[in-house]
Amino acid sequence: MRQNTGHETAGFTALLFLAAMLCAGVSTAQGPENEFGFILHILGNANLDDRIDESDINYIKYVISGAKPATNLTDANNDSKIDELDIEQIKAIIRGDENNITFIDSHNKTVSLKMPISRIVLFDAADAMQILGCQDLLVGVGESFKTYYPNRYPGFSKKPGVGLSDAEAVLKAQPDIIIGASSSLESQLPSEIKLKVVRFETWGGVVSGGSSGSDGQATVKDSIAIMGYLFNASEKAAEYLEWNTKYMDKISDRVSSIPEDEKVRVYVESTPESKNTLTSRTAVGKGHAANMLIEIAGGKNIFAGQGRIPMYKNTGREYGEIETEWVLGQNPEAIVGRAMGAGILAYEMDNSSRLEAYRNDIMGLPGFDKITAVKDNRVYIITNDGSLSPNYPSTTIYLAKCFYPDLFQDIDPIAVCQEYMDMMGLSLNVSQHSTFWYP
Repeated sequence: MRQNTGHETAGFTALLFLAAMLCAGVSTAQGPENEFGFILHILGNANLDDRIDESDINYIKYVISGAKPATNLTDANNDSKIDELDIEQIKAIIRGDENNITFIDSHNKTVSLKMPISRIVLFDAADAMQILGCQDLLVGVGESFKTYYPNRYPGFSKKPGVGLSDAEAVLKAQPDIIIGASSSLESQLPSEIKLKVVRFETWGGVVSGGSSGSDGQATVKDSIAIMGYLFNASEKAAEYLEWNTKYMDKISDRVSSIPEDEKVRVYVESTPESKNTLTSRTAVGKGHAANMLIEIAGGKNIFAGQGRIPMYKNTGREYGEIETEWVLGQNPEAIVGRAMGAGILAYEMDNSSRLEAYRNDIMGLPGFDKITAVKDNRVYIITNDGSLSPNYPSTTIYLAKCFYPDLFQDIDPIAVCQEYMDMMGLSLNVSQHSTFWYP
């Protein structure tokens, strides 16, 4: 594992050199031997694996000699040429003393920043900052972190607030980088400051894809890995990647053996947004992050791709009101409710009473007492902010164990979640603070 003085031993498991590349200058396809399941979108990662190392230097030498094609990440110093200067830039990144670095963020924006970075204004990706242990670099944080998340981000309350879109406060902070600024804030910033605005999907990125393509999981891992390089915290990033991969691979390996027609049929919904909660519910379907967790855990969403849920604000995500009568006709074997909204914050709640109340609400819907899921007591509640975050492996393990208890009897979701709390540097005891899911 590398120390905090360079990137030369970033802690990633060694990967086999990619056997083939796609067309020069445009390829972002993931190689089949990429163990951690993502491409690190930093210029200099010439061979498109998940880290920058000597193999990238070797690859560039092949490109210079004409033996291999360039990739979209080969031009390490971003000067539109592939030459010895790119090799020097890679060596500097490996040592951790590069003067600048260029990367592609989650929204496909190519960003070049001066290094080292010592002043960060943060509106998003706060879990990642905690995981990386970079809170000392924060010179401004979004107001919601200070107001709503004292347990989740205990050190943020002492940091200067920059509101939601206070351009004056952001400029006063003199940031080297601004993470997750809203489009309205960005529009108020001078052009030279706009260049420092980046977006790292580590929350809803479980589904949104970004520069990593359609695989939102890859985007989350890519974002945290890039942040590790930017903030001289690659060792911490590697710890998270290893934790994530360990559990997600276990789920995939075990669930893959289940025939499609034998998977648990699941009805997935969110806390009702309509005042009329008896005849309509807010269902979750294809393209939504919560649905992705259900599918990874081996569940089969009865609404996904059926055309019965409206697309949410032209996002391509099925999310909206449905009639409960159709749910009754489908007779799901399990029900998952996503708890969100007023005061439902996994890290901040003292107990699970709100989750229990939501579960009782679902089970008490007219006719639901005849549904197999309710009769078998297989109604499960997950929290939005505790699940759709870099902590999603914990919730996915929980769901997989709910769906297939015999396959996952050796894994304790609470212990998995506790490991995440430890990575975040929090003293929260998950076994005593059971507000991430219910029951």
